[in-house]
Amino acid sequence: MKRLYAILGSLALPISGCDDRSARDIHADVHVVSTREDGLATAAMERLAARGSAALVHIETGMHTAPDSARLRLVSLMGRIGDANAIPILRHFAVFDVNAEVRTACDDTLARWAKESGPRGVRSRGPLRWPDKSGPKVTARLFADRNRLV
Repeated sequence: MKRLYAILGSLALPISGCDDRSARDIHADVHVVSTREDGLATAAMERLAARGSAALVHIETGMHTAPDSARLRLVSLMGRIGDANAIPILRHFAVFDVNAEVRTACDDTLARWAKESGPRGVRSRGPLRWPDKSGPKVTARLFADRNRLV
């Protein structure tokens, strides 16, 4: 029995290595999109778009540290991927991003999707703000004030 587990374990290692490599490649492409504005960034966006929803987690992570112009490219990329799993990410940045252009780009993508009749359209029509009247609105005002200070 131990031998069987050893054989199965040795077979699983190369498979898990493939996923790790794929994640590193996606992360590297997001880094290129976040730091460059040339043909390399365009090629990286093509590769990320081809990966579809698998790239969304890495794009979301990149959104938190990328400069304004790169965040605009990443929002455009999420719109191009078109996966409904990007809706919470777009909603978050539509409310909390410090840059008005980025907030508008997120809002425009959600508005475009909201016109659709499918499941993505239905999910896109939800409110941008939380239904309760507590913290998030105050946080949004703080971010807006921070934007004026920067």
